[in-house]
Amino acid sequence: MFTPGMNSSVGGNMTGYDNDMRELKERTEDELGRAQRPHETVAVVTWLGYEPPNTDTMWDAAGALSDDRATDGANRLAPFLEGINASSRTDPHLTALGHSYGSLTTGIMLRDHPNTGVDEAVFFGSPGIDVDKASELHIPQGHGYNMAAPDDDVTLVGYTEHHGPAPSAIRDLTQMSTQEYTAPDGRHFDASSGHSEYLRAGDKYTTSEWNMANIIGGIDAGARL
Repeated sequence: MFTPGMNSSVGGNMTGYDNDMRELKERTEDELGRAQRPHETVAVVTWLGYEPPNTDTMWDAAGALSDDRATDGANRLAPFLEGINASSRTDPHLTALGHSYGSLTTGIMLRDHPNTGVDEAVFFGSPGIDVDKASELHIPQGHGYNMAAPDDDVTLVGYTEHHGPAPSAIRDLTQMSTQEYTAPDGRHFDASSGHSEYLRAGDKYTTSEWNMANIIGGIDAGARL
């Protein structure tokens, strides 16, 4: 389940987000095959059932420092996930992905709603998730992850005390790399740059995307800091 953030709209961004998720699904299925689990299936959803701030307007940009829209989104997202979990024939391995303001929405949801069924939470390009400790999130211990590209200024918002501490400063949140990385099998993954290259970035397979594929697949691999 992918929740995007600032400046996102159904008309302007959904096609691109769906392409990102389609590729992430394929990446995850490939990693499952490499892990000798080729018969497992993966489904992805882009969720944009809230109105994130738009930094193109001065009033809305100021709203990005408020939790109001994230809280509203969290209260809408939680029942959607609860429904997926309850309607599945078997217990699904649910991963919540939150980018930018969407990570704040995801964090508030996992803090305030204990029955979503989420097994893994990945925050990337995050301004904060409104908790001081990952243990405040209703997910299994050790299954919260953060990724921050070194030149992504949005990840510095938490150091201004908006939205809680910066996720990179939360000690019990597993910090994953976004830098160039060579896996033990010899495959090379590219670094992410800025705020928008964590997922599909042209023809590159980024370390951040590889990390997400492994987390979604429940595979004990990935590049940690």
